[in-house]
Amino acid sequence: MKTGPGFTAAVFIQGGQLFLRNFVGFQDLVRRMRDGDYELTLAAHVETRSDKLNKYYHGIVVAAVADYTGYDHADAHELLKLKCNPKIIINHATGEEETIGGSTVLPTAEFQAYCERCKWWAAEHCDGLYIPDPNEFEVPPPVEASAVVRDFKVVGRT
Repeated sequence: MKTGPGFTAAVFIQGGQLFLRNFVGFQDLVRRMRDGDYELTLAAHVETRSDKLNKYYHGIVVAAVADYTGYDHADAHELLKLKCNPKIIINHATGEEETIGGSTVLPTAEFQAYCERCKWWAAEHCDGLYIPDPNEFEVPPPVEASAVVRDFKVVGRT
């Protein structure tokens, strides 16, 4: 059966019964759907990494490597993906193997292991660069846009 656009509903199973986490929202969605056949799929929830872990990776790990190498943030991120989470793919046009890096779809535990590999890689290839563990730092809060606008002045306008 070919499926079209769909939705995801958070559920949990307890004592052999299925419970919707947002029953009212689910009911509202079903009321708006046309009559017809649908396919319902249940899959185990895969924990996604937290904002705190993402902030640690980008704000501490990638930033430290970028600072050491002189690369911008995006290039340092690409370097770490390639060196610490390589994936071999086959180029179907040439038949050759190519290595790419990735980190977006890693579940939490695998992403934590990836961060650890990045730290070891940096220590080995960046003259012993020390990158602290997540519990050794606090990510500073983002600068509020209003604070930036309030402090901005136009100088020398003609």
